[in-house]
Amino acid sequence: MGYPMMSRFLYIELDTQDSFYVKSSCRILGKDYKKLKFKIDTGCAVSVIPYYRLSRDIQEAGELKIHDIDSGVDYRESYGVESGGYTHGIAASREEKITSPALKFKHLVTNITFGNYQIPDSYMHINYDRRGNILIGMDILKRFDFHCGESHVTGKYIFLGCLKDRITPEYLMALEEHFGYSPDERK
Repeated sequence: MGYPMMSRFLYIELDTQDSFYVKSSCRILGKDYKKLKFKIDTGCAVSVIPYYRLSRDIQEAGELKIHDIDSGVDYRESYGVESGGYTHGIAASREEKITSPALKFKHLVTNITFGNYQIPDSYMHINYDRRGNILIGMDILKRFDFHCGESHVTGKYIFLGCLKDRITPEYLMALEEHFGYSPDERK
């Protein structure tokens, strides 16, 4: 399978709501998705995809959630900032799991590109009840060398990143150009 010309690093400009969003594509649950909007979120520990961002079919979401529960797919409970830090009971029974909006189920995501930057296949969690943003958390971001700041070139606040095991000369040049970091200073 051929891929379009891939970038040698990730470059994202801060948007008007002070967030880093990147157009992305991936394969998950046996389907290919293009033009998804992923939000870079360093305050998020585990990357999560609200199913509503993949499909607005509520019945399908419910069926997939039940399938994950009945199949024993690994899951986590998380309530996020919208819960206000309140404590919650743990969903123990099948019925409690079905009705809990806090469950997110671990699935392998393949053919992932952030912009035109390809990353390795990764596990992300799907929440079948929520409708928020697709969040790329620190479970994926910790594999990156990344820097945020005001670009000396554009004057915009930017995110530059590159997988730690794939640091490229182009990335190092971009760091120097945009932030004044030289490759020698990084050692």
